[in-house]
Amino acid sequence: MGRTNDGTSTVTVVIAAYAAHDTIVRAVASLLAQTSADWEAILVADDGSDYAAILAAAGIADPRIRHVTSGGIATGCAAARNAALPLARGTFLTRLDADDEFEPDRLARLLPAAAAHGAATDMVRLLDHVTGDEIRRIGLPPGTTRADAATLAMLHCPLAPLVARPLAPAWFAEADIAEDVLHLFAVEERAGPLAVLLEPLSRFRAPTGSMCHAHEGAKGAERSYATIDPRLAADGFGRLSAATAARAREVFAAKRAFNLRFAEACAAGFAGDFQRWCASLTDTPELPAAEAEASSSPRNGRRRG
Repeated sequence: MGRTNDGTSTVTVVIAAYAAHDTIVRAVASLLAQTSADWEAILVADDGSDYAAILAAAGIADPRIRHVTSGGIATGCAAARNAALPLARGTFLTRLDADDEFEPDRLARLLPAAAAHGAATDMVRLLDHVTGDEIRRIGLPPGTTRADAATLAMLHCPLAPLVARPLAPAWFAEADIAEDVLHLFAVEERAGPLAVLLEPLSRFRAPTGSMCHAHEGAKGAERSYATIDPRLAADGFGRLSAATAARAREVFAAKRAFNLRFAEACAAGFAGDFQRWCASLTDTPELPAAEAEASSSPRNGRRRG
């Protein structure tokens, strides 16, 4: 698949940027280093900044990168990404957070799997935001080729699946945390269990003190989970079927219990952040019984929502 005369590309990469002045060059450089050059990027400024000028000052002025605004200030990463959706011209869609990076072969490696199954994800290396040292590397059992949203959600790490554009849902701007988990369920509802590459082809950096990774993040996560559950129970955010919403509720209940363990560890004197706590565990977070059974026998076939 290649770039056509009308400017379309195989992959659209959406980059939401808020206060990303110190990291955007690194993130975009990882995109420019891709072994597959057939991509476009839509960089959405959510803070009024001129990121084109910031990139140009670093010697980056690539015509594949389009610059737009979210139409507001601090609308949130999901809302900013959604602002890019009508502009996407790629056959496949993924996201790159403005402080994260892709390994050079990420797009090339994921494309065949996404083309075959509608959606595919890789695994992730979690790095110290300042030093770049590896904190944690997430993975699934050897031999895993497909995984459902519940299994992926319980990895407790943001994933950015590559999804065929007709199957790609909007991001959940209604949730201020765990919108990526809701997104996984929406992708699965449309494409079925995601194809999985077991190699870590993404690097995720969590800024010190961010909501998900500071001690206070346990309280913030609990507040968010408490607002997500009634929405799932009521109407699945208006986008998830009743069956999918019910499965998602079970997973969020498990994540809330896991989050409580982190809060208890902090109260007992644990000095690190959430990801360092996850790395310190010797046990694996358990799925609800129904989900564990489902993940051991992945559903095949593609469901369209």
